[in-house]
Amino acid sequence: MDNPHHGEVLGGGGLKQMETKTAAGCVVLRAGEAEPEVLVIWTKQYADPTLPKGHVKPGESLLECALRETEEETGYVVEAKVQTSVETERVLDKHPPTVRKVVHWFPASVVSGAPENRAEKSLISRVGWLPLSEAIRQMRRPDEIEALRRCAAVWTPSAMSF
Repeated sequence: MDNPHHGEVLGGGGLKQMETKTAAGCVVLRAGEAEPEVLVIWTKQYADPTLPKGHVKPGESLLECALRETEEETGYVVEAKVQTSVETERVLDKHPPTVRKVVHWFPASVVSGAPENRAEKSLISRVGWLPLSEAIRQMRRPDEIEALRRCAAVWTPSAMSF
């Protein structure tokens, strides 16, 4: 059953509309020794790994945003393996105002590049590859773990593609 208050929060004066922020990113996978590996970043703000993503700029498509943000944050040029994204959402309510964040994830693979080529060095402390199970164990954001699992489910290691 649909929630009739989806996108709304209860405030002092009753229900009010919640702001929605849209972002996009890539779940970049490659073949590993025992299991697929995922490209992750560590920000200077948080100790746990996260997936590369960012806010959509005006006039930018979701896919363009995902590819741009991944290159800026990791230094890798990637290609999306599908044109349809995996969508996740979470509510950010630690600090007012409460925001609904919707992220569109694209399964991807590396074309070229290296971490030292990344544009975003002030916020990103490290870029690296983790085995899929280790990434899931270390990551703390349920929406990103869901995206990682859903994208990895369609990955085919024999073809090293999706």
